[in-house]
Amino acid sequence: MPAGNGKPAVILSVQKQPSADSVTLTREVERAMADLAKARPAGVDAPQFLFRQADFIERSVGNVEEALRDGAILVAGDPFLFLLNVRTTLISLTAIPVSLLATALVFRYFGLSINTMTLGGLAIAIGELVDDAVVGVENVLRRLRLNRALEHPRPVAEVIAKATLEVRSAIVYATIIIVLVFVPLFVLPGIEGRLFTPLGVAYIVSILASMIVSVTLTPVMAYYLLPRMKQLGHGDSPLVKVLKRWDAKLLNWSFGHSRSLLGAALVVVLVAGAAIPLFPRSFLPPFNEGTLTVSLLLEPGTSLGESNRIGALAEQLVMKVPEVTQVGRRTGRAELDEHAEGVHSTEMDVDLETSERGREAVINDIRSRLVSLPVVSNVGQPISHRLDHLLSGVRAQIALKVYGDDLDTLRGLAEDLRGRLAQVPGVTDLQIEKQVRIPQTKIRIDYDEAARYGVAPGALLRGLEQMVGGERITQIIEGNRRFDLVARLPESGRGMHALSTC
Repeated sequence: MPAGNGKPAVILSVQKQPSADSVTLTREVERAMADLAKARPAGVDAPQFLFRQADFIERSVGNVEEALRDGAILVAGDPFLFLLNVRTTLISLTAIPVSLLATALVFRYFGLSINTMTLGGLAIAIGELVDDAVVGVENVLRRLRLNRALEHPRPVAEVIAKATLEVRSAIVYATIIIVLVFVPLFVLPGIEGRLFTPLGVAYIVSILASMIVSVTLTPVMAYYLLPRMKQLGHGDSPLVKVLKRWDAKLLNWSFGHSRSLLGAALVVVLVAGAAIPLFPRSFLPPFNEGTLTVSLLLEPGTSLGESNRIGALAEQLVMKVPEVTQVGRRTGRAELDEHAEGVHSTEMDVDLETSERGREAVINDIRSRLVSLPVVSNVGQPISHRLDHLLSGVRAQIALKVYGDDLDTLRGLAEDLRGRLAQVPGVTDLQIEKQVRIPQTKIRIDYDEAARYGVAPGALLRGLEQMVGGERITQIIEGNRRFDLVARLPESGRGMHALSTC
């Protein structure tokens, strides 16, 4: 029984094909719903969207675009501050678009997609794409200055080639070390591995591309732009001069206090090692989808009317939370729904608006309001719930499964484990999966009585099966519809009491 904002409603769920664009499809659905709203009957409110996956996608892409923009601005400013030269800055920055273009070509060649995670990898790498080029350009600039001061300067091409070869090994080794740091991403299990593998591929490909650019394109651009530069002999920039002066003072002081510095460094290393067990164990930060999914479970066997009443109360309680903008509820599921849930199950989609309170505070507020109801609640998010369901088969971040043959023993063990896990700090929405016994009718044949009446046990069992379960006799055709004609005992004769008196 669906409801929205405390009123009866019709909830439509749109599932896209795997290859479809979520954002484009969402806009097309919105246009179709807008056309449908124009012809809605009187008394029916305009359609409202409870959960738009496109919002989460657009917000994620916006965050990545912002990171790329800020990173590009910082990367463009740093080389100019240190080199104080437009040409050297231009040569260094050329590594960014060329490396990104090479990454895109590699992705196109191998059939890889460019998504939010690959853009995230590029956002992380953008600050390092110019490192190799800056090292090469700075060494070339230094060698050209020294060469101009000679009485008999050497050819420019020879100077640039030698300057590039001097730093080539350092560039290659540094790049290989950085690549090795990201290799463990490819062996991560579960959802972390699926998400971070594209990020690692994008990062590694772009870093390798920048290394190739620094030893090929960068020297060529330096050959055409730097030798005829007027500021070639002006020396270091003011910022570099100040930093070198400070560095010289710090080095001279540190040589006289070497033992104290080494002891302090050792203490810092030991403290850092001792703090490792205190680090957070979660590899992925929690998603902020802007929408919550609240699941409510009553005892199996609860009627649809009672479940709908409790669900309506829960809906009213959740709507009292200041950050909640709208609520959609589904009590029970249709027969052809993709999720098989009984009428004792209720699921609510809760849209939130930003406020001074954090997301955890809002979730705790919702949990505290639902405590008064005789339900087991679980608060999560739509995409996170589905990812958890794909990984473990249940909508929870951690699932503990106990296997066995005796259901009563399993229930006892589950209750014991629930009591222990409830004492673990940080555990919320702890619950045991609702299970109910299936009514069965066991029939035992008295072989002595059956022999006295001359009835074979096999024929007796087949007859009971036909009377209780029914037997298909023929098929009735009415137009395009076909019906099976089944003969069996009436409902009054198929119960346990009726069979026990046979």
